[in-house]
Amino acid sequence: MEAAARHAHFAGTVMVVGRLRTASIRACAPLGVSS
Repeated sequence: MEAAARHAHFAGTVMVVGRLRTASIRACAPLGVSS
């Protein structure tokens, strides 16, 4: 049970990090293009 919970937590963390990274890339892309 611990391994399953740990895997679920890890998968959720990866999803959150991926979303934040994608959001930051989208936010910075226009600035990079304009400058």
